[in-house]
Amino acid sequence: MLLAPLVQPAPTLPLVGSRTAHQLRVPGTRAPEARVACGPTLALFGFAAVAGLGLADRKGRRTARRALSKDEWRARCSNSSGGQVTFDVSVTKPLGVELREFPDRPGVGVAQIMPGGGVSNLNEQVLVKGAEGMWVLEGDEVVAVNGAPCAGGDMDSVVPLIGAADATVRLTLVRNWLKTPKGPIKVVFLPSGDSTSVNRTTPLSEVARSCEEQVRYGCRGGHCGSCWHQEISTGKVFKLCCESVPTNWDNTMPLILKADPQKLGLEDISAPSLV
Repeated sequence: MLLAPLVQPAPTLPLVGSRTAHQLRVPGTRAPEARVACGPTLALFGFAAVAGLGLADRKGRRTARRALSKDEWRARCSNSSGGQVTFDVSVTKPLGVELREFPDRPGVGVAQIMPGGGVSNLNEQVLVKGAEGMWVLEGDEVVAVNGAPCAGGDMDSVVPLIGAADATVRLTLVRNWLKTPKGPIKVVFLPSGDSTSVNRTTPLSEVARSCEEQVRYGCRGGHCGSCWHQEISTGKVFKLCCESVPTNWDNTMPLILKADPQKLGLEDISAPSLV
């Protein structure tokens, strides 16, 4: 009864091989089905989700944050072994997520994160504003709710645990960063704070377009430097016009890209075009 106003079926959202799907939706918001037809599709452990959902909700939130190393992100997890990380997040209700059963194995995971909910707000605080703690990614498996184990469970066992919880829910999640199938990558652009989740090998120009990020392109071969972005944790420079999301990225940490050609030694960029 407690969860009834927040859990609604998603009959028109394609679901690959899964039996059930529920949305722990923010009251008064539209379901994301209307946006399924636009934007790249993100395949997650057999789920189908939409990259770039809720971008308007995140536009204009400019900030600067301290770069964290991979080891620092791992230190925020309770366990890291076997190509997986386990961690806790405390999220206020309504969560604003869609949960689905994995199609090829037992368990319930996060299929979609909707803007305005507790999970979306948590991610903004951690990924953009630099708050302590971990963040949630599509494909994360829910293995405990407020300490009650539910690993390998189905929707009938996981959803009631969330419904019975108080206003703040502690979720224990497991994420595949190396174990196959590898999870997606969370890409964050600074200073805008816009973000989206994408498959590995997605062209970075498509990621920027999905985020409605304004990127200057002066060539299509990465030579002029106008589209260069620096990943703040590793210092690696990515050429958005011709490079893709790396296949070997450890998605324990986000891929945070900051545009600043001047500081990359590119003071003489000539007449780039804004597209």
